[in-house]
Amino acid sequence: MKNLHIVILGLLIAHIAAGCVHQHSDRNAPGTIEDIRKPPRDPYSMVPQQPGDPGERLTALSTGAFGGVDVLDSDGSQDPFFTLGVETTLRMGQHPRSHYDDNFLIFPMKGWGGSLGLELVGQNRFNIGPLHAEVMAFWAVFSASAGYAFDIDDLEHGPQLTVNGGPMFIRLRHLFGGQGTSLVIGLEVKLPQVWVESM
Repeated sequence: MKNLHIVILGLLIAHIAAGCVHQHSDRNAPGTIEDIRKPPRDPYSMVPQQPGDPGERLTALSTGAFGGVDVLDSDGSQDPFFTLGVETTLRMGQHPRSHYDDNFLIFPMKGWGGSLGLELVGQNRFNIGPLHAEVMAFWAVFSASAGYAFDIDDLEHGPQLTVNGGPMFIRLRHLFGGQGTSLVIGLEVKLPQVWVESM
């Protein structure tokens, strides 16, 4: 089972090395316009009517690291319980304007997605922690996620909720078994790859 942890960790690290880039797809380029066979919106107007902007579809794959501390101390110890890990997040959304390369940020600002992560947890020393998978809804820099976590070593599993605001996150998890409930507050840093496709 530990080999599975190592494989997933290696794949996530390899994706981080790809860097922060965006690519434009050739599909539908340079974008579709309204059907010219349709009747004009105002048949009596002498002003030329401009076609509407179909917008763009964006897909972002972001990988990075996160770290935080469990503020619940559910095991009753006095030592702080830290967590570190890596996570990949897929976000799919739309932008109302096409070809906005001059914008400061090329990133889907509203839509749906999901995350897959692996944690290293511990007090005096770090151990391989649970894997987790989540689905999310996001708007700008805020997101809410719900999913499930599974600890391969201890065979414990349970539901998980995560709320993000920029680089900060709060994660509530309950593993059925000895680990119980945790509430982690922390920070994450991710590097995105973005694919842009005309609609």
